Amino acid sequence: MCQPDNDTFCKALETRDYDPFEEKKKRKDWLKEELKSDYQIIKPDMPNKQMASYKAWKIWFEKIFPYFNDEDLVLIGHSL
Repeated sequence: MCQPDNDTFCKALETRDYDPFEEKKKRKDWLKEELKSDYQIIKPDMPNKQMASYKAWKIWFEKIFPYFNDEDLVLIGHSL
C-alpha cells in the first residue's frame, strides 16, 4: 500500500476491507519455498529491525558468516 503522502494513505485505509483471519503471504517466504529444493537457505532475523544500527548488524553478520559456503554463494536482500 505505497502512497505518495499520508493523507492519500489514510483515505486508502478507509476504503480497504479488513479481515483478521486473512492469511498473509510474504514474498520472502514464497522465495524460500521456491528455492529450498535447489539451495540451502539461511534467513536470519536481524536485531532491532525497526531502528537498525550498523554496529549491531555488523556484530550479527559476523556471527552468520561462518555458515556461508563461499562456493556459489548467492545473497538476496530487501528493504535495507
